[in-house]
Amino acid sequence: MQKLNPLDAPANCAVLFVFLIPFFSFFSFLSFLSFQMSSFSVTSAGRTSIGGFRNTENQDAHVISDRIFCVADGHGGRGKAVAEIVCATVAARADTLGFSELFGAVDTAVEAIIDTSAPFKNGGGTTASVLKIDADGTCRVAHVGDSEVRIFDRDDTDGETLTLDHSVTNLAEFHRVRASHGEANFLFQNGPYTNRPVFVLTEGEWSMNPLGGFSYCNVRSEWSAYVVSADKSKLAMTRAIGDLHMRSAGVISTPDVVTAAPHEAGTRAIVMASDGLWDAMEYSEVRAIVRDPECLGNAEVAAERLLDAALVKGGRLFGVSMDNVTVIVIYVTNTPQSTTV
Repeated sequence: MQKLNPLDAPANCAVLFVFLIPFFSFFSFLSFLSFQMSSFSVTSAGRTSIGGFRNTENQDAHVISDRIFCVADGHGGRGKAVAEIVCATVAARADTLGFSELFGAVDTAVEAIIDTSAPFKNGGGTTASVLKIDADGTCRVAHVGDSEVRIFDRDDTDGETLTLDHSVTNLAEFHRVRASHGEANFLFQNGPYTNRPVFVLTEGEWSMNPLGGFSYCNVRSEWSAYVVSADKSKLAMTRAIGDLHMRSAGVISTPDVVTAAPHEAGTRAIVMASDGLWDAMEYSEVRAIVRDPECLGNAEVAAERLLDAALVKGGRLFGVSMDNVTVIVIYVTNTPQSTTV
């Protein structure tokens, strides 16, 4: 074995130092390694109004429970009660149930109060849009009906919807009903005797009737249309909670579920509302309010201004027949936090 000469110690130390430099550099790098983490804070507020003077009651309902939110827009004789049952069930059970189980529980609770022998007086139904915001900022929505949920992440766009279209002018819903029931009675109506099919078959393909409908239902010039049952009952949507007398016409209570990934930085604005808002307001008008610097992050102010704007414009467009209006404004703020190891 070769012995080290003590006289060579300086040279040996130099070699050892050169050998260890990469290790010192690596641990020095680790000591300054910074991880970027996000903290998501949520603020929210809701407002509601009976709308036009012709309305005898407000059939809308909504609930805000920590990071769980719901808007329900009732219709029919028991519409108000059905909407309230939906919101009560969501408030009590949404944090422990998945969306499928939650909507099943809602269905069971609603069916107990509906008298199918008198659907117009003692029946009824509701839309239901349920939003859950996870700890990492992920937004998950389950819904039936037309109470839209829309996110506005930027100041220069009309946002992005988190609810799929359950209107009677949705071709996908038309095909769903035809597949399950053999036919789909989707009609434009002008009074009880003037009907026109929403979809027509042309060269083997179904498409929107080029004649269109008889009247628009909102500011986006979308046609009013109905699913019509064999007994001439009708509904202006293809999915709803309740409305048991319309199940034979293909109306179901199975929700669609949509997920939005967390936004990278800044503040995300989310608006949940009944169609009393969406029928009267352009998406750009809604965005202009909720992303206004005076409102951004202040849900109370934003919700108040949004409701006021909807009532003014809705009153001008629809008069005393203006629908009930319910809005929830939610701000999700992503604050990146640096963590040094």
